[in-house]
Amino acid sequence: MACGDQGRWTNAGNLLSQSARFLLGPDEANSIVDAVENVVKTGWYRTLRAVGVSEHDVGILKGAFAYPGFRLAPGVPPAQSERVPPTAPSAASRPAPRKASGRKRKTAP
Repeated sequence: MACGDQGRWTNAGNLLSQSARFLLGPDEANSIVDAVENVVKTGWYRTLRAVGVSEHDVGILKGAFAYPGFRLAPGVPPAQSERVPPTAPSAASRPAPRKASGRKRKTAP
């Protein structure tokens, strides 16, 4: 979803760039972004585990909630130590492919 001047970039500055669209002043918009960021940072792990997400999958999803680039200025790459490496599920954790249906398809008249 496009949410700011820089489209879909998930970044505080981008979110705040369109605060006037929601009739919010800069201070009020900043307070809202700070509050939401705090709720997400402090509760994402507990929430995922409470609904049954495995520890392995929580590790995979971490970068979606604890995103180090959220407070970066536009065009500034995160420091090497702050980058969250992409984590692909191992072959063992991937679900087996589904079998093809045994039903016959109807042909068009």
